[in-house]
Amino acid sequence: MEEKEKIYRRILEKSPRLYAALDSDSRASSREAFDLGGALVFGPALGGFLLWLLRDALLRGKERLYFLSRDGYFFWKGAQLLCREHSLPLDCRYLSCSRYSLRVPCYHLDHEAALDFICRDGLEVTPKKLLARAALGEGEIREVLGELNLPWKSGEIIPRRDLPRVREQLARSESFLARMDSHSRRALPLLEKYLAQEGLIEAAGDALVDSGWVGSVQKTLGQVLRGMGRKSVLEGYYWGLYDLPEGVRRRDYRCFYFSPEGNLIRKARFNNCLFEAVFTAPHGMTVEYRNCGGAVIPVYAPLQEQRRALTQRLGREMLNYLETLSKSLDRRDFFAEGEEMNLQALGRLLEALMLRPSLPEAKSFGSIAFCDDVLSWEQGPLAAPLTGEKTGRPFGQSAWYPASALLAGESGSSHLRAYLGFQYLRQLRRILAYRQRKRKGEILP
Repeated sequence: MEEKEKIYRRILEKSPRLYAALDSDSRASSREAFDLGGALVFGPALGGFLLWLLRDALLRGKERLYFLSRDGYFFWKGAQLLCREHSLPLDCRYLSCSRYSLRVPCYHLDHEAALDFICRDGLEVTPKKLLARAALGEGEIREVLGELNLPWKSGEIIPRRDLPRVREQLARSESFLARMDSHSRRALPLLEKYLAQEGLIEAAGDALVDSGWVGSVQKTLGQVLRGMGRKSVLEGYYWGLYDLPEGVRRRDYRCFYFSPEGNLIRKARFNNCLFEAVFTAPHGMTVEYRNCGGAVIPVYAPLQEQRRALTQRLGREMLNYLETLSKSLDRRDFFAEGEEMNLQALGRLLEALMLRPSLPEAKSFGSIAFCDDVLSWEQGPLAAPLTGEKTGRPFGQSAWYPASALLAGESGSSHLRAYLGFQYLRQLRRILAYRQRKRKGEILP
């Protein structure tokens, strides 16, 4: 790992502000791939993002930032550290929610939107997973599957092309819809009480903070809050967004690393699954809310102790870097320019790990348990092993394909060019589709 450490340090030298945190940080010389990546790649990524976030929030007069669980956990910890050390007038709060915990209470309000969410695609979508997304219990799942008589067993993967057919069957099933609505109606009052308890009705110059990708949580949360009487539009800050939901205003979604309308190179060379696997909380996803002594508390899904320990280990490296960075800053730095220099350095850092991992990096980061479903199901390694069948299929079969290919012995330059070509085409199509949607008025200015 000595050579990789030299590469990371040379890249960081191009950004004096981010490099300053390395000079007195002896931990950055660790030769273990996991610790090195935390200290020299994801630590600077956290620092660069927070410098941009806090500067923009202060200049725009924000008073309160809500960091969404779980991707926002270390963003929140880092923001608290910087605001405390530099007396920044921002109230940083952690909001426990997930796509699932926000969507379930709204299912009975809009069946079409509910079915779209329940029948969304993923790496391995099964009948059991679809019905679990609707908040059905084990017994209810068995009963509904018996009534639907689908051509797949409970745990068999449904081909992507057949998901619309499954959606049609669910839409016609009165038994399924009744069960879904029942769970949804019970969940909504608890969600509303939790959001009011956290101060989101006050709307005192607040904004959400999250990793991003499509911004659906902000839209769903905004709809719930409007129904509760909130007058102002909910805004959000993101590491990056590939797309936006229909009907939202573009100006309410602020992006750091890439935005829906462009940044093709950054998108093609970025791996959001690896990013999520690193920037996650040492607790499970939010699955529901419960009354507890007059207050409403979030209920988290179980998390394996090994996964928790891994997250905490990475978090220590990132926050150690941030503490050192904080000592090199003064209050004026939070109002200074310099984001572009940081972005260029971060782009090269992330590319060096995400696109061109070393074998130790592929083994260590690739072994992190990961699941792309809206619920935390059985989690496989981020860099899933490639069988002979999978290596001949599209690159999307692994959550972190470059690492999977390296571990499978397919790491030649021709292979990398093919993968990059696939990613450029995929992201270009996303950008063009977004621009077309904006021209049609599906996305507001």
